[in-house]
Amino acid sequence: MSRIATFACLLAFSITAPAWSAISLGSPQDCDEGHEVIFDQLGIVNPVYTVSGEPFYEQITVSLGSMFDGQTLGSIKNSLSNTAPNAPLALATNAPNVETLFDFANPGSIVVGGSNNGMYYTTPLAILFDHPVSHVCFDLGDLDPNSPTLIEAYTANGASLGTIGNLQAGTNRYSVHDSSGGNVISGISIYIPDEGMNMDWEGFAISNLTFNSGVIPEPGTIAIWSLLGLAAFGAAYSKTRQRTA
Repeated sequence: MSRIATFACLLAFSITAPAWSAISLGSPQDCDEGHEVIFDQLGIVNPVYTVSGEPFYEQITVSLGSMFDGQTLGSIKNSLSNTAPNAPLALATNAPNVETLFDFANPGSIVVGGSNNGMYYTTPLAILFDHPVSHVCFDLGDLDPNSPTLIEAYTANGASLGTIGNLQAGTNRYSVHDSSGGNVISGISIYIPDEGMNMDWEGFAISNLTFNSGVIPEPGTIAIWSLLGLAAFGAAYSKTRQRTA
């Protein structure tokens, strides 16, 4: 194998290898120009929305449920005892429903919350994107002071990108941002760990859901263009050597 071919293989491997990333809380302004999922009708069970005009994917389908396949409900409301989803990431079909509801804390607005055994705001929440995105923003509430509620993000294969806790009391806007800046967030889970009896007595729901996708090409696309460039360079270099031989 020539040196150029060897270098091309090494470069392809280094480019296509996934970069380490983790989520963090960004600024609520991260999604000011994002794509909004509008909750405008009451009583929609396990709602699914398709957002068009998305510059990177053309359209993205957003599905909401209470948990992902592989996760397990906990013994207290809003909780999960097993937070690790199966691969590929998908909403669980045998889970409690979520639906669009009146916001009891802010009458007149519509939120998405879960119901279990006839009680509202008592389930975890899960948001699934059919294409990965870079930012996800939403209003979450109405949380108790010192609420144990957590936000966790996942890749399309169900790998955790990290967990965010110490959330503020009341209803607040959160921006979940990937540190790499790439489109790697395929799902968001909002839950309480099934540990002890610490719970959020009011339960929770989300509203004003928006998201952004970056314009960074997929790793495979970068690798292909890099290899094409190397191939062209290699051909030119070979011709130069033949002429000077």
